[in-house]
Amino acid sequence: MTYGGNGHDPGNPVCDYMFPGDTDPLFPGQNWTEATANNPVGDRRFIQSAGVFTLEPGAVNYVTTGVVWARATTGGPQASIGLLKAADDKAQALFDNCFKLIDGPNAPDLAVRELDKTIILTLTNTNVPEIEKYVAKDPTITGFPDSLTYFKFQGYQIFQFKDETVTVADIGNPDKVRLAAQCDIKDGISQLVNFYYEPTLNANMPIEQVNGSDKGITHTFLIKQNLFATGNTALINHQTYFFTVVAYAHNNYKTYDPSDPFQLDGQKKPYLSGRNNIKTYSAIPHIPSVENIGTILHTQFGDGPPVKRMEGSGNGGMIVDFTEATVDEILSPPYYRSFQPVYKSLKAPVKVKVFDPMIIDPLQYEIRFDTISPNANYTLSSSDQSLIVNSDYNIATSDELVVPEWGLTFQASTCIEPGDTLDPKNGYLESSIEFNNESAKWLSAVADVDNIGGDPKDWIRSGTASNDPYKKEDDKEVYENVVNGTWAPYKLVSRDPFHPRMGNLGEVNISLSPNEDTKTAINSIDVIFTADQSKWTRCVVVETGNQAALNIGNAKQFDLRKSASMGKNGEPDNSINSTGMSWFPGYAYDVETGVRLNIVFGENSSLIEDNSQDMKFNPTSRIYDNSGKIVLGGMHFIYIMGHNGDGETDVPPYDSCRYIFNKLNTLNSTDKRTVWKHAMWTNIPLVTSDYESLNLPVEIPSDVKVRIRIARNYKPMAGTTELRYTDILSIGTTYYVSKPPITHNGITYEFTGQSFVATTSQFEGPGRVTDQIPANNFMPLFTFGTENLASETNNQEIASEALRLINVVPNPYYAYSAYEKSQLDNRIKITNLPAKCKVTILSPNGTIIRKFERDVPTDNTAGTVVSPKSINTDTTIDWDLKNLKGIPVSGGMYLIHVDAGVLGTKTIKWFGILRPIDLDTF
Repeated sequence: MTYGGNGHDPGNPVCDYMFPGDTDPLFPGQNWTEATANNPVGDRRFIQSAGVFTLEPGAVNYVTTGVVWARATTGGPQASIGLLKAADDKAQALFDNCFKLIDGPNAPDLAVRELDKTIILTLTNTNVPEIEKYVAKDPTITGFPDSLTYFKFQGYQIFQFKDETVTVADIGNPDKVRLAAQCDIKDGISQLVNFYYEPTLNANMPIEQVNGSDKGITHTFLIKQNLFATGNTALINHQTYFFTVVAYAHNNYKTYDPSDPFQLDGQKKPYLSGRNNIKTYSAIPHIPSVENIGTILHTQFGDGPPVKRMEGSGNGGMIVDFTEATVDEILSPPYYRSFQPVYKSLKAPVKVKVFDPMIIDPLQYEIRFDTISPNANYTLSSSDQSLIVNSDYNIATSDELVVPEWGLTFQASTCIEPGDTLDPKNGYLESSIEFNNESAKWLSAVADVDNIGGDPKDWIRSGTASNDPYKKEDDKEVYENVVNGTWAPYKLVSRDPFHPRMGNLGEVNISLSPNEDTKTAINSIDVIFTADQSKWTRCVVVETGNQAALNIGNAKQFDLRKSASMGKNGEPDNSINSTGMSWFPGYAYDVETGVRLNIVFGENSSLIEDNSQDMKFNPTSRIYDNSGKIVLGGMHFIYIMGHNGDGETDVPPYDSCRYIFNKLNTLNSTDKRTVWKHAMWTNIPLVTSDYESLNLPVEIPSDVKVRIRIARNYKPMAGTTELRYTDILSIGTTYYVSKPPITHNGITYEFTGQSFVATTSQFEGPGRVTDQIPANNFMPLFTFGTENLASETNNQEIASEALRLINVVPNPYYAYSAYEKSQLDNRIKITNLPAKCKVTILSPNGTIIRKFERDVPTDNTAGTVVSPKSINTDTTIDWDLKNLKGIPVSGGMYLIHVDAGVLGTKTIKWFGILRPIDLDTF
């Protein structure tokens, strides 16, 4: 064989490889292919050789040969060669690995809880290298960096089988297997499609393997629907259902695209399911009240207890809401805050959920974080100290931690805060406006519109348009949709002369989240408008007219209004100052910190016809007046002022606006900026036209609640009163630094939890201290109790009442029941039986036909998650319609008598018609 041409030119040098392209080391820089040789299309035959070897008598030698074939559908011969090289590399890798294929992650064990028309499935033994910590190198991935060659655990799929004959091999056949539940890691990877070669089409066909939710891993699942039912799909008690669980992994070293010749060497099968520990699990729903000698459930799957925050702040991206008792505490003097607020069920910074209502004990529990970093872990403990549980993963992993001994799950996570472009939602979670009386929707607002032509309704300037000055703060315009575009962060509000933001406030002073330049931020808030004057907020009123010469007293825009201070009912109120003060008809509080907030509202005193000279919160419905002039309801702009704890210039929690008044009253520009940089949220209120004649604020016809929720990571915070630099220390007392830094007696304390003994009566710095010993070094600490959720057992009254639930199905029996498994099987069920009872079947004349004695464990819970067991725990007995001698009974009426001892008795009439034995059908 010679190099070049057709390989047979005696004038060319001898070579070892034919058509090697540019890969022959003896001929560097040259490219010899069939294309360059202009070879005609035709048969390509070849000889394979295994080399020289010696075969001794009786010996066995295996000769392995392989033929690699690949052809691209587009891209010409070179595309096929590239594809052939990739296939050859894979074949060699398989050979080197002894043709052993990679296994996916093992399936976890599946635990079952059977309740009334309900099945609860729980994944157990998940936090192991074979399952959720699964990482496996795929030896067939060649030619790519090693980091791209690994399959990693991605999620779970739970399937319902049609019956007990179905196996995992039937997955993909919707007549036999249907997806009941799915979860996967929250990482942006959701839909996974594998390509399989279809010889009849001579093409790789895509098959969707999973369409993931991308919401994080959960381990508990509520099943209430039969996926194979028609009509009513609700589960039926005492009917058997079948399930299996599959874990799967993911790898996509390069995206495969059959239409792109440069993508043909990509990953055809990014989805890899596990093959080990695959089992079929059966579940039989039934009423649980007959178990444990009478059981009362006080909760159900998905419920949760109220959670109390002892220390720390933030929400970890959870939607949070306070209880009414906590709100009342926040409204109460002298502190106007709740140091240890209580959150509503499932509305806490950590998610505590009931997954097994049968085993909830009346205990107190504690959730303790070890730090506040994104890698923080947490520890769970019960008041009886029977168990201490550590989180499986740090909070950077969205994971549902199951504690089977308690019947509870837990979840805490880190989050991306506002102002971070990595989060498509920019830290925004949700918002709403709620009217106590839906028929009295009196409050409205100017809804933002996008318009670079000067439309006054374009008052929120998120985005990247030419008139949006806050680039990279909210480029996707998330915050133009808060409460339907009617509320916005002050940071993102227009600085046009007729809009709510002060024009000369430097951007370095204000932010959506704390950064190296500023400590200000937006937090989650509730704002309530109410006619209840006992809850009104004493507030500053600012001038919002932009032409001082037209304003009362020639007041400048965003300075104090120069009109007499007003009381709740319009009377003079000089309690703070004779001018510039009024009452806002409602209140606001910070849902992250539990503090009541100061509120400021405005009036454009040049707008005489729009209620803007009376120092009352009473906007009109007009955006324009009759001449087309912009009035925006009188420009009664609302400002919710934050309490950021950012040092000496921090706006305090609610103090009847004294601090804000004093700063604005100096007329000093620096003091003015000090106030406005702490404005968190703003709104341009209107009233609806139907309520134009209301005498506001005293005639508010319906309370209104505005909720805004923002993602905030966990932070340290004291659960008690804190002192700032202006407060007096008690000499000799030990103080703990809850918010660094502070300096005392020449020593600077820069870390949370540091302590010192006061030797002087003051300290310096922007931080805070407390004389209360921290329970968790000011890191997040939560407590909750399950007294109101715990199940009751051994209730004989309930057990006796449960006897009325005893039934026989089907009744009447017309030669067939759904419980029968073959043509030779006759079967009915006697259901809802107590653990200990005697069942006697009699003819109408009293002849005993059959006897059963049921004596099983009181129920199928032993303080742990339920697992499938062979003993009868589904509260039923099967009768095969045979008598004591094993002979089939005749059709007719029968009496079924159940004797449950001290609990009582129950007798049921049953009628059945039997079918003749059919030995011809199998």
